[in-house]
Amino acid sequence: MTVTFRKGDVGVPIKVTVVKAGAAVNISTATGLKILLVKPDATLLTKTAVFDSDGSDGKMKYITIAGDLDQEGVWQIQGELTMTGLKHTADGSFMVGKTLD
Repeated sequence: MTVTFRKGDVGVPIKVTVVKAGAAVNISTATGLKILLVKPDATLLTKTAVFDSDGSDGKMKYITIAGDLDQEGVWQIQGELTMTGLKHTADGSFMVGKTLD
């Protein structure tokens, strides 16, 4: 797995795209956008997300703040939103690597 982020990174976007049958879903009417992150130690973080553009492309994002990416290793990720009921995206993962300082 390729390192996607570095431990301590701040101000970087973590993005999720909502897809169905291989095509982006227009989520512009969705509410309650969240990105769920599970750290390598199994701690769950629930972060409020925003549309990456206007939502018609199915993309939402969260911008990291100090303290978010505080563990090296494999993180799990999933999007959550309300649009005619609560919906969850497929889950995925990303790698947080160490900093060389």
